[in-house]
Amino acid sequence: MTASKKLTSHSFLIRPIDKDDLLELTTLDRLSRGSPWTKEMFQKELELPFSIHATVKDEKELIAFGVVWQVKEIAQLIQITVIPDRRGAGIGTFLVKHLMRVCSQKGCKIMELEFEQGNIAAKKLYEKCGFKTVGLRKKFYGNQNAILMQCAL
Repeated sequence: MTASKKLTSHSFLIRPIDKDDLLELTTLDRLSRGSPWTKEMFQKELELPFSIHATVKDEKELIAFGVVWQVKEIAQLIQITVIPDRRGAGIGTFLVKHLMRVCSQKGCKIMELEFEQGNIAAKKLYEKCGFKTVGLRKKFYGNQNAILMQCAL
């Protein structure tokens, strides 16, 4: 499937992260970000009682994952990553909406997140999912500002 094709519910499996995913997760994260998580960091994430997470797999490989921390009634989206050659196909939107539903079922009322101000793709994704900008953190990412967004669940 190319990035131009839209994702259907029959073309993937979405489920919580498990220990068998750790190597694939570190590889995907390394392909996607400049400062990826290590296998040990993902392992610790599985042990956190407030961590809510999911992977998206197609018929061949892990193509995306997301991590949320539940702090009482607030869900903090910590990370969402889609393999670079699959971006633009709706995978990120589907994953964020899935995590929003799961967090709502667990009693969360609000989801919040932050990202680098220059990340236009992230802003479009989150707006598509119903998030609104609520603030700015000056130089939160070194010299980059962070945009703060929120969405009612």
